[in-house]
Amino acid sequence: MAKPVFLFAFAGSRGNLDTGNEHNVIQTALKKLRDESRVVFLPSHESTFKDISSNLNDYHDRIAIFHYGGHSNDENLFLEDGPAEAVTFGEGLGQEKNLKLVILNGCSNSRQVNRLFEFGVKAVIATSSDVSDELAIEFARLFYEALAANRSIREAYKFCVTQFTRNNPTVEILKDAETWRTDRGLARRKTAGQEFSWGLFTAPAEDAKEILDWKVPGAGKKLWLYSALALLFPLGFAIARLISPPPAAPPPVDLCPEFSDSATFRIAILPMAASPTASELALWDELNDLNRDHRKNHPGRQLFNAEAEISKRKFTESENTIDSLLGACAEMVIYGLPDSPENAPVHAVRFNARSTEEVRIDEETSLAFDPVTSPTISGAVEPWARTIFALVDDVYFKCLDPASGDALVADLSGKSADTTDLAQRLGIATQVLVSNNRIGEALAMYNRFPEAVDNTPGLIRNFGLTYVLANDFKNASHTLMRMPADQLDQPFLLFRLKVHRKAGYFSRALEDIDRLMHMNPAPGLKTQLDAEKSELSGKLEQSRLKNYLADMELAFKANDWEKSLQLAGKALDIRRNNDRALFVSMESGFQMKEWARSREFAQRILSLNSKDLAAGERLVAIYIQEQNWQSAVLQARKTLQLYKGSFAAHSGLIRALVAQKKTSEACQAYNEAVSVLGKKGNKAYARQFKELTTVCNGCCGAGVD
Repeated sequence: MAKPVFLFAFAGSRGNLDTGNEHNVIQTALKKLRDESRVVFLPSHESTFKDISSNLNDYHDRIAIFHYGGHSNDENLFLEDGPAEAVTFGEGLGQEKNLKLVILNGCSNSRQVNRLFEFGVKAVIATSSDVSDELAIEFARLFYEALAANRSIREAYKFCVTQFTRNNPTVEILKDAETWRTDRGLARRKTAGQEFSWGLFTAPAEDAKEILDWKVPGAGKKLWLYSALALLFPLGFAIARLISPPPAAPPPVDLCPEFSDSATFRIAILPMAASPTASELALWDELNDLNRDHRKNHPGRQLFNAEAEISKRKFTESENTIDSLLGACAEMVIYGLPDSPENAPVHAVRFNARSTEEVRIDEETSLAFDPVTSPTISGAVEPWARTIFALVDDVYFKCLDPASGDALVADLSGKSADTTDLAQRLGIATQVLVSNNRIGEALAMYNRFPEAVDNTPGLIRNFGLTYVLANDFKNASHTLMRMPADQLDQPFLLFRLKVHRKAGYFSRALEDIDRLMHMNPAPGLKTQLDAEKSELSGKLEQSRLKNYLADMELAFKANDWEKSLQLAGKALDIRRNNDRALFVSMESGFQMKEWARSREFAQRILSLNSKDLAAGERLVAIYIQEQNWQSAVLQARKTLQLYKGSFAAHSGLIRALVAQKKTSEACQAYNEAVSVLGKKGNKAYARQFKELTTVCNGCCGAGVD
């Protein structure tokens, strides 16, 4: 059965909002459940509606709890791309047949509960008043700690109420606060003083109350755990002895059922002297004993092979020798350099830390993590034991129990950026975390050492893939763009362009398509890339047009005519006949008194729509400004044929006729205007026309009040 998914959506931290801390607190509270692989922890930082919808699609029918942390009110949750009602994605939540609970951890959002119930959500924790950031984080911590302690939703809520008031004596608990049931309306509860704001609401459906008895499913059958024994270290060095005891009942179960039973793990031991020392011989015998013991319980799997033909050769200790062994036959090389006859040798272990983990972005495209090759650990025995422990089963990291995983990460993560083998240690530690579904911790570790990542192509690749696992495609795109040009092979580019596309960075995706085209792809792939390029070009064009138009409107509203004209021009380069960009260009040119430019756009508008009144009136005004009286007369009469009530056309016609000293025609045009506009009761227009009658000694204004 698939593990239940806890989906979290956090608004970005800003002002007094600290959702990053809320995420960390919840992650710590759920550590036990994640370590036991009982739940999938799925955070989404700076969430948008698109992020939430994508996660609901990717984990359909697996979402058990949906948690929102951030600003809210009676109507909206405030996501990164703006305010949204919970019901915006309520339909998607209602379709999750395994959804148990929705938590809205923000201010005063209980009025959204009924709408969620309408979509089929059965239980909601919401707030009836404003809550501080500090108290919201504490509520989340208490609730999830209780849930991780195998309490039901109802029990976890009651526990949270009790502990919350114990920790915050000024908070008053309302009577019957453990479950607030609603049928139609939600009444605000009011008390004197500060109240406990979080209510647990259940829908009126018959099975709604039963859902409060839900607990996180148990861990199931546990995998056998290796444990390392303390070793004596008398003359040379020794390595942790690994024990895999068979259970009495039921019959032995394979440690890693997902892998075949023929995996091998080979260790080469380089002698520290001309002939093997007693401690080396003892170590070889011990490894062979461990191998035989392990094979009794797992026939066919040979974990260790330290036979004489590998280990007892008189190799000279050198970088080339070790690299050759790692490349040819050994997963691990143990070696040492004599310090002096009086002192114990300096011991070291170098190994290949390969991973078969693949990140799949769709049904056709996946990419494996980059192998971290030949990292070295030296100077202590204990890290070796944990290293072997992590590398069991052909270094897949799959059999690592949580406690040993934490110890390994602590040993390998490096204490500072000055650590010599920091990049190697960082690669192993992050892979251990990823393999144990601790994605957030892996990302935090990468971000702790940016210089080490930037100087190691394999870490750049793995860092980007880890962001993909977290469904953070924007950061994945930014990270994978840092990969050096000489590392851009075809599988990587095919994967990266899909990441760019999901992040909405279409220009980056098109650049990667061009790179792939220069690699002479197979005919089928070339056809696919051509189609992809055509589609992405259209999406890029639409995206740019949308951005240009939005910026244009802002400039136009601010009366920044020059900028609005420039942005409108960019929009018209993409969509030549965009009506809004044409209008802004015409109007901005007119306001800047660039009559020729404004006239050009007015004429373009009329060529597309001869009945456009705004363009017709503006063209009349432009001709008057240019003192092109005859064109003004023609355009005014053309406009009046379509719109008899256009004051701008009447006014322009009269002015142009007066300028041409056609007094009788001006008076006739004036009387016609008064007749048309007067019928509409526009006395104000009539008075304005009356001012023009002075050219004919007032004869045109006769009869006007």
